[in-house]
Amino acid sequence: MLITLYKSALCPRCYFAKKSLLELVEKHADVQIEEVDVLTSPGKAFRSGITMIPAIRIGDKTLASIYLSRKKIDAFITASLL
Repeated sequence: MLITLYKSALCPRCYFAKKSLLELVEKHADVQIEEVDVLTSPGKAFRSGITMIPAIRIGDKTLASIYLSRKKIDAFITASLL
């Protein structure tokens, strides 16, 4: 499964979302994480419909919020695995 994290190196909320995401997927060997920095790849983010960071995309589903808590990220990953 591919998980795409849309982030910015300048965003402290993105740092915490990435940290939580990496910790949560440690138990899933089949998960790959792709990181897209919206400052260096704005076209890719735009084409994906990303309007807010941090954002996590799995397939055609996106989770985005001002603050992505570990609990929200875990629920999103779990729902996507089903």
